[in-house]
Amino acid sequence: MKRVIFLFFIGIYCFSCQNSTSKQAELSFYFWKTKFDWNEKDKLLVEKLAIKKMYIRFFDVDFDRETEKPVALSPIQNLEKFPSEKIKIIPVIFITNRTMKNMVHTDMADLAQKIYTKIKLIVQKIPFHEIQLDCDWNSKTKYNFFDLIKEIQKITQKENITISSTLRLHQIKFAEKEGIPPIKNTILMLYNMGNIQEEKTKNSIFELQTLHLYLSNFDKYPLEIDYALPIFSWGVVKRQGKVVALLNEWELTDKNNSFFEKINTHQFKVVKSHYHKETYLYKEDEIRYETITKENITQMIQLLKNKRTKFAKNVILYHFDSQLIEKFGVDFLKEIGN
Repeated sequence: MKRVIFLFFIGIYCFSCQNSTSKQAELSFYFWKTKFDWNEKDKLLVEKLAIKKMYIRFFDVDFDRETEKPVALSPIQNLEKFPSEKIKIIPVIFITNRTMKNMVHTDMADLAQKIYTKIKLIVQKIPFHEIQLDCDWNSKTKYNFFDLIKEIQKITQKENITISSTLRLHQIKFAEKEGIPPIKNTILMLYNMGNIQEEKTKNSIFELQTLHLYLSNFDKYPLEIDYALPIFSWGVVKRQGKVVALLNEWELTDKNNSFFEKINTHQFKVVKSHYHKETYLYKEDEIRYETITKENITQMIQLLKNKRTKFAKNVILYHFDSQLIEKFGVDFLKEIGN
């Protein structure tokens, strides 16, 4: 009898352990447009996917060579329409690496204060408890970027606001050289893996072999890591052998096919000069169509699970667009992180 009871409790323990390790990651989105727009279709998709938080790009920080000072660019508009009573908001600030390169250590406190003031100006009365800094730092700019994090942490600590940052694959593979940011949580950007300028590149958004190579030290990385997965596509425009533009969400359709000649499945030639939204395409320009498939997403997740013992608590999809979500399907996206 004692043996039976013992085995019973062992079974319960193992079952609970299995459940805790297989807990599904929470799904959220990046919102990367300059104007907040929220239609009925968007609302319905958010409800179906049970989205509880949204990472919204508030503005970019770039270095102005004329004034030799950092400037805030393209701030988000219409944020007052965001349904903050239902969904938590996380401000995301994109900081160019050249900003960090062209500034000195003593500038970081002032920049931190300006960033925080700008965030508060945009957010108004909407509550938030995290700020995410997005910067592709390297070994030469890490000290400035890490100091900027510390300065913002000083400003926000009384308000109990967490500071997180994004993480690129090279910052994991070469962590010893490029450093570990002074935070608890990072978000690994799992896209833009290939050299977009290379002629032999077929899909610069995702390359499984590249991902495999750059995750060699993944399980040793000391911070908590969430995952940012791509669900976007674009057209890479080449003119006289050089990439000159990216056409977000471009694809060949019945409406535009008279402007293009199909070379192969993923390459097209412009046969009539015309505007695509705000980008002017010239005759003889070439377009390489790059996209992400369900199979690509599945491959990424499987490799991440194989390379790191602990799976992410959060999976963030880049980026929120009802057409993109419908392309993958609600059921498929719900299964991400299982």
